[in-house]
Amino acid sequence: MAKRFEFKNNNLKLDISGHLFEFDTTNPELVKRVLTFSEDAQKLSNELTKREDYVVALEETIEFCIKTLDSILGEGASKKIFVGREVGLFDCLDIINYLMDEVKADRDTKFQAYSPNRPQRRAKK
Repeated sequence: MAKRFEFKNNNLKLDISGHLFEFDTTNPELVKRVLTFSEDAQKLSNELTKREDYVVALEETIEFCIKTLDSILGEGASKKIFVGREVGLFDCLDIINYLMDEVKADRDTKFQAYSPNRPQRRAKK
């Protein structure tokens, strides 16, 4: 009987507010969006602190966060996550921080399996 290789599902699966989201943490576009969030958020923060209307600045910040969530999790993800709940800035930031932490942890774990000392770890088993 021939040995067989099957691709495994390497996607990260996250349950956020009762909704399952699945994505590839090594997708270059996704990684770019996650990594640039901090830079873009800092630029936006610098721009918005110059505004005199705090409410408008807050609304624009929340909209930026919603767009970020949708760009990472898929169009309409934020509507699913916040169904029946008012969208708040700190809730958005908590979810984005959670995503950033989980994406990094997932990549680190997967890349560890291919590290140079892999043969040594396997020999110990």
